[in-house]
Amino acid sequence: MIKKTLLAFFLSGAIVSTALGSSQSNTETDTSSSQYQKIIDEYKAYVASIPPKIRDEVVAYRKEIVTLNKQKRDLYQKLSQEAQNYLSKEQEYKKKLPLKRKKQINLRDDAANEKVSPNS
Repeated sequence: MIKKTLLAFFLSGAIVSTALGSSQSNTETDTSSSQYQKIIDEYKAYVASIPPKIRDEVVAYRKEIVTLNKQKRDLYQKLSQEAQNYLSKEQEYKKKLPLKRKKQINLRDDAANEKVSPNS
């Protein structure tokens, strides 16, 4: 009997806390939604203040970036499977390092370090 009472008490508390949590998340969603709309409105006002010449320049820049990214993808696809595997493995190692240390992982540096000594 005591076990059933404790179980009912525990479950009712869980239901109440879940209900309170969902109402809080709805309030947070409404607040963040209004904040997002405010940011969007501010951005639109900012863009309207930019001269058309500048907007056209930025559009042309972005088109060039798309073209360059397509060329990068095409070059990558031309690599052998082994070279693609090497690049992905290198990327995994670089993700594990802080920004200052990433420069230490370079194929050219490895080749330079493997110079044959004059004594051999």
